[in-house]
Amino acid sequence: MRARELKQLMAQTAKLTVTQREQLMAQLGGAIARDEVMAIIHSRPAVCRRCQSVRVVRNGQAGGLQRYKCRSCGATFNALTGSSLAGLRHRDKWLLQAEALDEGLSVRKAAARLDVHRTTAFRWRHRFLALPREIKARQLAGVAEADETYLLCSYKGQPRRLRAEQTRKPRSRGGRAANPACQPNRCRSWWCATVPARPQTLCWQLQTNTA
Repeated sequence: MRARELKQLMAQTAKLTVTQREQLMAQLGGAIARDEVMAIIHSRPAVCRRCQSVRVVRNGQAGGLQRYKCRSCGATFNALTGSSLAGLRHRDKWLLQAEALDEGLSVRKAAARLDVHRTTAFRWRHRFLALPREIKARQLAGVAEADETYLLCSYKGQPRRLRAEQTRKPRSRGGRAANPACQPNRCRSWWCATVPARPQTLCWQLQTNTA
């Protein structure tokens, strides 16, 4: 839009009613949110999704996204190709969806806030929750904390494996994965021991306990 046309448009805003101004603000807010999302999407490095080559060139646009072509394998892609957000629409509402997840809203409440159908909010929830698996760190850095966790071993749908190991009888529904040291009458094969670790945001001293 030229400066003269913008000036004329700004002059017309004084004639808008309250409802019309609210509609205009909502439209501008959606456009700003869409621009922020597009800036985040295009901040990702252009790397071929097939061969991981960086020898790529621009290859037009589609759906508002810049497409690229790999000079090594000839594949075409965009910044969302192969990600959990590929194919999702209404990019102006993605930031609101992230806020709904951060606040722990239910699917129905999130759908009401985003003004989408509840099936759309449900699908978005699973797509957004799948995203951290793609960008999680492969190694820890700095100060980290770790602790053992016991989970009940499940052989659901694996009767052959349960018979092959012959460690215990089939367990009924439910159960609590307490420390096996507190329940010596149960076989230790009931539990699967894991050691989850995560970065420590505060400068706490890492303490390790060895058994």
